[in-house]
Amino acid sequence: MNFGDVTEEHFDHTFDLNARGTLFTVQKALPILRTGGSIVLLGSIMAFKGDPGAGAYSAAKAAVRSCARTWAAEFGDRGLRFNVLSPGPIDTPIIYSPLRPEQNWT
Repeated sequence: MNFGDVTEEHFDHTFDLNARGTLFTVQKALPILRTGGSIVLLGSIMAFKGDPGAGAYSAAKAAVRSCARTWAAEFGDRGLRFNVLSPGPIDTPIIYSPLRPEQNWT
């Protein structure tokens, strides 16, 4: 989605799905994790790139990375480990679609 076309609704949906959902899921999981446990979060290569049309999505995935670093420091005394997997493009039909993925990031 072009920068000028980003709406508050698009931004809220993207951050709710990617950042807010991650934060509150981890918050609910922490009480049941044993010492030395591990949490693996799903990031994206987009947190490192600057692809046109993916600003909100990239920012949301960067927020996931930032949270993981913060939580690793915050819960290090419990021996908890936080990892973020950041896959790149996956060869699926949407890559070849006329609806380019960068126009539909959520």
